[in-house]
Amino acid sequence: MTRQEIKQYVKDYVQAAKNAIAAGADGVELHAANAYLLDQFLHETTNTRTDEYGGSIENRARFPLEILDAVVEAVGADRVGIRFSPWGTFGSMSHIGSPIPQWAYITTELEKRAQEGNRLAYIHIVEPRVNGYLDLETFAGSNDFFQHIWKGNVIKAGGMIPHIEEETEKDTNVLAAVGRYFISNPDLVDRLERKQELNPYHRETFYGSTKVGYTDYPTVEQASKRQ
Repeated sequence: MTRQEIKQYVKDYVQAAKNAIAAGADGVELHAANAYLLDQFLHETTNTRTDEYGGSIENRARFPLEILDAVVEAVGADRVGIRFSPWGTFGSMSHIGSPIPQWAYITTELEKRAQEGNRLAYIHIVEPRVNGYLDLETFAGSNDFFQHIWKGNVIKAGGMIPHIEEETEKDTNVLAAVGRYFISNPDLVDRLERKQELNPYHRETFYGSTKVGYTDYPTVEQASKRQ
């Protein structure tokens, strides 16, 4: 990308955010995870630029922060979140050493902005126990450093079902994001609250273009009536 293209992308993100709010969305989330564009700038293995947008921790964070600042100015900080996956290798991403310094820096910048009156709605973090759509039996790394820096809301995603009570009860600023089990359990929140058994999901039907295995999973009440 040329510098001119980078500046245009900042404008494009702003316009997209404005469009979303105008269409009735409560807010927008900047996708800086899972090998998407902003994530590519943050990783030193994919960002090989030698200008002000690459080469150092600060420079690699410059493009995401420019977009974030512009979107916040356009729609308000309380309507903006951002998603990170510092440990992820999905989409051929990789690390040289620990990713913590890079993501600790950008999180520190977000907390500085928050202290100045522009606190984001949340930071959304992909846990290291998942990689893309795969659950990992063994993994290295922890996202605990985010909460040592960031004092606002945190959404954690990735294999959260067994950890929801533990994560949300010890910190009132933590929210759990659930995807796969929300597909197979339309009454997921109620099931978790009542400690009901969960429907298993069938990944092979997630993108099957029909309702089968996608929107036809039963609630507890529906399942009991079928027995």
